[in-house]
Amino acid sequence: LHTLPWPTTAPDAYLADRNSVFIGYVYTLTSASSAVIAARLSHLARVVHPTIPVDKLPPQFQNSAPSRRGSTHDMYAFRVMQLKPGRSGRGGAGDFGTAQGAEDDGEKWGGGRVMRAVREAGASDVLVVVSRWYGGEMLGPVRFEHIERLGVHVRTQRRARRACACIARACK
Repeated sequence: LHTLPWPTTAPDAYLADRNSVFIGYVYTLTSASSAVIAARLSHLARVVHPTIPVDKLPPQFQNSAPSRRGSTHDMYAFRVMQLKPGRSGRGGAGDFGTAQGAEDDGEKWGGGRVMRAVREAGASDVLVVVSRWYGGEMLGPVRFEHIERLGVHVRTQRRARRACACIARACK
């Protein structure tokens, strides 16, 4: 679990609203396997979330042990380009298809909103997660704006980091 790469996130992928906190993350994904996705979600909950500074969490989570500071909901969407069954990849673009899916994790329609952000960004080979720590007050429909906004921010940040890495390699 500790050997998995950390997800990309950014300061713009953090949002607090009426004691609820939302944080967006993106993992690189090369397989739509449920085991691979589960491993990344477990990494997020057991390794990443405990490292969040307590002053960034809602008050009711701030005095909890690190292992008890997990989010209330981890809504996610994934899109992965992969070989179609029975294809080798030598037949060109038609040998490939996109596997995708989303999960609400109890935040009704949240996974669909993350998927919308992923599709609109044209993202592929990613698992985008928006974690929410519920602060005790219902936010209403504005929570969907928060979820989509964070999905877009984290994807944009990942694209910018990739571009910087490519430029750095070219300058060597």
